[in-house]
Amino acid sequence: MEELLKPDLGLIFWTIVNFTLLALLLAKFAWKPIISAIEAREKKIADDIIAAQSAKDEAKQIEENLKRELENSSKAAALRLEEATKAAQKEREQILQDAQSQAQNLVARAKEEINLETQKAIAEVKKELADTALLAAKKLVAKESNMQTNKAMVEELLNEIKK
Repeated sequence: MEELLKPDLGLIFWTIVNFTLLALLLAKFAWKPIISAIEAREKKIADDIIAAQSAKDEAKQIEENLKRELENSSKAAALRLEEATKAAQKEREQILQDAQSQAQNLVARAKEEINLETQKAIAEVKKELADTALLAAKKLVAKESNMQTNKAMVEELLNEIKK
């Protein structure tokens, strides 16, 4: 067992030679591709991080734009609603004014028609009264009548009726 614990120079020499050859072979053929793959992976990860940050910033900007557009749309809708309400109120007032004006015109026309009909009725009553008075006068004065006397009596009766 002691022999195993004692280092053998030949074994140490060949171990060092084998390790050096292995290190040289790895350096020439394997380390460059491994290091370039690791560097490419690092670069890809860094680019992905930058792209993710850019996408995050862009999404945040789009979200802010959408919020602003939503606020603007809400304000515009509220403004349109207010304008429509004002227009409806003005239209309502105009309709009421037109209706009142038409009602006043109808009342005025009705009063005029009533006045005209009243005047016609009064004229008709006067004519009937005059005819009746003339007939009564003819009957009273039937025997001594002459035309001028009858005419004067009728005119006098009409004057009294007018008063």
